[in-house]
Amino acid sequence: MEAPESRPLLPRISMRWYFVIVVIVAFLVSVIFKSSNPQAWVVTLVLVLGAIVLFGAASALCFLVAYVFGSVKQIVFYVPPKAASPFATDTLPPQVIPPESARD
Repeated sequence: MEAPESRPLLPRISMRWYFVIVVIVAFLVSVIFKSSNPQAWVVTLVLVLGAIVLFGAASALCFLVAYVFGSVKQIVFYVPPKAASPFATDTLPPQVIPPESARD
């Protein structure tokens, strides 16, 4: 059996999120067109989207700062990684019950 082909450029978002987004956009568009003052709705929508974009940008900036500090710390103070596996040293782990010797 062959492994499935890797497709890193395809989004890993399920279709249900596209449907949720379509419903939200359709609701907003219908509210804007049915309202008596659509300009107020447009201003509100722009301000909400602007706040979301600013939050995303601030989060990205905080992540970048943390990533740079973490990278510089690892470069300056290099600590070799510890072995995560008990078999990394090519020895068996300690046994609770030692094996019996071969019987003659």
